[in-house]
Amino acid sequence: MSFLNPRLLIAIAVSCAVLTDAHAQEKEYYGSIDPKARKVLIAQSKVQKVLKAEVKEEDDKNNLTDKIDYVKFLSEKCGFEYSRDANGIPVRPQVSCVYKAREKGDEFNGMSAKFDCTFTLQNKDGQVSEKTLKVKYDPKKQDGGGYKEVPQAVLGTGMARLLGFYTNTYCPVDLTCKDCPSDNPWANAKSTAPALKGNVVEFKNVVVAVKQKGYTVVDNKNVNSEKPQGFSFDELTHTYIAKIDKAVMAAQQAERDALTLWMNFVVSGDADHHNNKLLCVKSTKPATPQEKPSCELSAALINDYGNSFGYTNGDTKLKLKKFAVDALRSSSDGAETTGASGNAGASGHLMSKAGRNLFVQNAEAITDQQLSDILNLAQIEQTSDSNVQSWIAAIRKKIQKIKSVKMN
Repeated sequence: MSFLNPRLLIAIAVSCAVLTDAHAQEKEYYGSIDPKARKVLIAQSKVQKVLKAEVKEEDDKNNLTDKIDYVKFLSEKCGFEYSRDANGIPVRPQVSCVYKAREKGDEFNGMSAKFDCTFTLQNKDGQVSEKTLKVKYDPKKQDGGGYKEVPQAVLGTGMARLLGFYTNTYCPVDLTCKDCPSDNPWANAKSTAPALKGNVVEFKNVVVAVKQKGYTVVDNKNVNSEKPQGFSFDELTHTYIAKIDKAVMAAQQAERDALTLWMNFVVSGDADHHNNKLLCVKSTKPATPQEKPSCELSAALINDYGNSFGYTNGDTKLKLKKFAVDALRSSSDGAETTGASGNAGASGHLMSKAGRNLFVQNAEAITDQQLSDILNLAQIEQTSDSNVQSWIAAIRKKIQKIKSVKMN
């Protein structure tokens, strides 16, 4: 039997402590960043993952969107085994987890029902680990109704990924929750109620959140702690003047215009700052406790799609007609995005031709098979008033309408 040198063990322990401290320091720094430093990160932020060679891609290194099997992608990204039935339709896996109560004072933000649950996952190399992930569900769905958050999350993050945007992934599953305090944990003080040992609750059609890696950047001057600010589209499209390469800025602006157009495409009724997220994806750890971390790559992404894709209210199915409205219109000085409502946040922005063309190019690359997979996983025929083929036709028509808009 061999033994590790005690001095080596001490060195390893010290090294781990330093790494942990550095991680905590980075998280704390980006969670309460100076407003001016935050503006610089917005100015430098990207919204697409594939334009920089040094950024690793887990599944699509050459951005060959049409080559992605979305069901296989979900299996790899989520850690759950997705399959297809005899007709090739994706099947949501049945998974289980153990409920984990949120600490008092660390309740979830927002209004949608959610709780933490610990999953036992196995990676492609057979290594098993436990991971606590957020589960989103619709309480009314448990009673046979409810059309809020869950289908929109599947549709929004699925299509955003294929468009090349930074995005979280929402994994649609049927769930067995062990030790759940009730069939509606959110009602128990925003999922802070203690676990009920031995209690088992079955949830149908929920989503498990796999976050985009990175540190969340929050303006420390923002007093609305219930809905912390990520970024607004005004900030994203009217870029803060920073000392960065103009060519890079131009490329980023096309990306940002494409993201702005995307929010109008999904008919977002609430693209406000608290539903968007700013991340430091690649951070350099501080060498000393006195120094600040340095963000090498910041990214902007959409964090919430709840009020989109033809959503009206929690008791009404998604309406295809409400979704199938123009996302871009001609205007006297070019082309202008159109919003779903007065609080859409991304409406009324002048669109660059480069941004429009980038969006169309990426959107046309998505295949009917991929759209069908995403729509079926969102259970669109149960959660909306139309079938899969009608939705695909409406999406295609909407892309072509954007492509046909005359621009200066």
